[in-house]
Amino acid sequence: MSEATPRPWCTGEAENRGCVYSSDATGSIIAQCDGFKYAPRARKEIEANAALIVQAVNAYDDMLAALRAVMAEHRYGYGLRCEEQVRAAIAKAEGASR
Repeated sequence: MSEATPRPWCTGEAENRGCVYSSDATGSIIAQCDGFKYAPRARKEIEANAALIVQAVNAYDDMLAALRAVMAEHRYGYGLRCEEQVRAAIAKAEGASR
């Protein structure tokens, strides 16, 4: 993920809330959530999709670090009831599960 646009990301203002922007000096568009010509989306859905993308991307590093810390605290999952879920989430975040 090091080649991705640096975080944090943000949504646009006013009529541009359906876009995801970089928060660096360029403020460039990273994604548009407007849907497609043959699959239009409602404005509220477009804005909610952009907000969810921003929220997830900005929390990614912290969530992955927390999952790794949980595994380390439990000696790599020993005695952890949700070990499989934690391992699967880490693998998915690392791109191993596609």
